[in-house]
Amino acid sequence: MSIPDGNELQSSHLLKDVNDLAGVRAAIRALVEPYGRDAVVDTLLVADELAVIALGNGRLPGEVHAVISPFAAAQPQLRVEVRTGREGDPPGTVPSQESWKVLNNCTLAWGISRDGERTTFWANVRLRIPMDDGHDADVLVLRPQ
Repeated sequence: MSIPDGNELQSSHLLKDVNDLAGVRAAIRALVEPYGRDAVVDTLLVADELAVIALGNGRLPGEVHAVISPFAAAQPQLRVEVRTGREGDPPGTVPSQESWKVLNNCTLAWGISRDGERTTFWANVRLRIPMDDGHDADVLVLRPQ
């Protein structure tokens, strides 16, 4: 199992409508697959929830960005952001109770930020690699110099 190098640490995908979710999922799966099944499941759940919330609240098209933080040595994590244009009113669709459960249980932190003409739906997901004995190990991800 190899850890992503500097060229594989990020992914971006256009989000125009619900049909783009398959492409978002494929890109994020490829990005976090080296971290094991749990990381893939958690990040896919989180990315889906953020994208669906954005589809109901943002001005589209939007962009989905996923970046593995190489600076969180003690706790490697994936930052998922869904950036859309800002609607005139505050978000109209409140995340469902199921969305709250997914986001609260699968992330270190998550939120919605509004800045100027943009709304960003974001979350940080902890990445771990399963060890052969069934326990998880922290992974240090460094950018090549």
